[in-house]
Amino acid sequence: MVRYSKLPFRQLCRDYAVDLTFTPMLVAKEFTRHPHARYTDFSTNELDKPLIAQFAAKDSVTLSRAAEMVYPYVDGVDLNCGCPQTWACQEGIGACLMKSPESVRDMVRGAKSHLGNDFCVSTKIRIHADLRYGFIDGINVGIRWSLLDRLKVRVLISFQFMDG
Repeated sequence: MVRYSKLPFRQLCRDYAVDLTFTPMLVAKEFTRHPHARYTDFSTNELDKPLIAQFAAKDSVTLSRAAEMVYPYVDGVDLNCGCPQTWACQEGIGACLMKSPESVRDMVRGAKSHLGNDFCVSTKIRIHADLRYGFIDGINVGIRWSLLDRLKVRVLISFQFMDG
């Protein structure tokens, strides 16, 4: 959840025996460039396990650098390919990545090769009402499931149910 899954919220969730928690979406470019972004957006402690750091990125090098920075503190990283916010799509991150499954594949492969095959790298995607195509702000982002399958991209799907 945007801005809500910081350490205090994750600690509360763990009080209710959740199995896994995620950080808020961290913009990898800013995370790697600015100590202030790292200080304000990422915190954890020894009880915050297992933990996945979720990044928004648009290239393999940036995702790999960000993943390397959190590697000692997390159990894996997740590439956010689901954020539908206009600003994210304008930056080339989030749900608009579904237009470019090759890029997603390259980012996952890059992070895996950089940090090792035993390190978990997952992707978050958005499921649209029409499973063949998705629309974000009226733009067809064209989820091509057959292409994802051909690229042999493993996808971790999590469902979020929200009222309203």
